[in-house]
Amino acid sequence: MKLGGNKNWVKASELNNGDKLTFTNEGEWVESTKFKYPDGSPQKQFVIGVKINGEEKDFTLNKSNRTAMIEAYGDDTATWVGHSAVVEKVKALVSGKMIDTVLLKATENWSAAKGEAEEVPTDEVPF
Repeated sequence: MKLGGNKNWVKASELNNGDKLTFTNEGEWVESTKFKYPDGSPQKQFVIGVKINGEEKDFTLNKSNRTAMIEAYGDDTATWVGHSAVVEKVKALVSGKMIDTVLLKATENWSAAKGEAEEVPTDEVPF
């Protein structure tokens, strides 16, 4: 799949610490038109739908955020739909520049085995 300009992407510049996003679909792996492997082939990115500040947008989950959501909600992204995460913006060195990046913290601990959720306090993000 080739990504075009018609996607409604979440941008770090639009987010604030403490913003809450809710997953709206199970996401999919897509080929990047911007990032390539050393051999020139396109990198794959995991893109998932989210609802944030009343708008539905596409959000690229990097490995750190995927790992955090897997720990909270399990490895089947279809079960993430309807669950939420809180945004924490941090500066990170990317391609030689310090830029705003987004870390996600689940708003609940989910136990698929028990089929129940427990809220997690969101006043402090331990990153």
